[in-house]
Amino acid sequence: MPMDNREKLLQAASRVYAELGFRGATTRRIADEAGVNEVTLFRLFGSKAQLIAEAVTCQDPMGHVTLPEEPGDVEHELTAWCQAHLHALRQHRSMIRQTMADLDEHPEMGPHLCRGQTPHFNELVQYATRLVERHPEGEGGDVVAACSFLFNALFSDAMGREIVPGVFPQPEHEAPVRYVRTFVRALGVPMPSPLASVRATGAPSAGEAA
Repeated sequence: MPMDNREKLLQAASRVYAELGFRGATTRRIADEAGVNEVTLFRLFGSKAQLIAEAVTCQDPMGHVTLPEEPGDVEHELTAWCQAHLHALRQHRSMIRQTMADLDEHPEMGPHLCRGQTPHFNELVQYATRLVERHPEGEGGDVVAACSFLFNALFSDAMGREIVPGVFPQPEHEAPVRYVRTFVRALGVPMPSPLASVRATGAPSAGEAA
């Protein structure tokens, strides 16, 4: 279906802002990019600041991948989650960098960018909490601190690898699984096998079912 003017303006604002920042993203330039009259822009959003804030909020810089409610194949699930988020963050890198560059002059932009990332962090905390609860024999690491480490490792990798590649795990394609293994160790639990994880949920093994 064709986009309505509101959606056209949001997408255009996201592209122009990512390229030119707050100052360069004039309402005329955004309206021209969207193929929409500038008067319509103000009628729908009221101001450039409101339009850009909504455009940033609409972008989920970490994508749509989710973790299962109950941990299963922990290394596979977390590695896939990390890979997907790294990919999404890199796709939105220009917009994220522009927002960070504009924070001194426009601190109100920060919460709009963070709003899309907070649910992903909370999801990771819930997953890690369930994982730790399954292993009372473990050391019981600091869940929030471990999740903060992983979250910030992904963000820093996506934003900074091309600038300072030497401070990140090499080769690049091995970084997600190395982050995950360090994360699980920080939680103080062993890396469970898929079979052990299935048994932890109470599901019978093939032998038990027979």
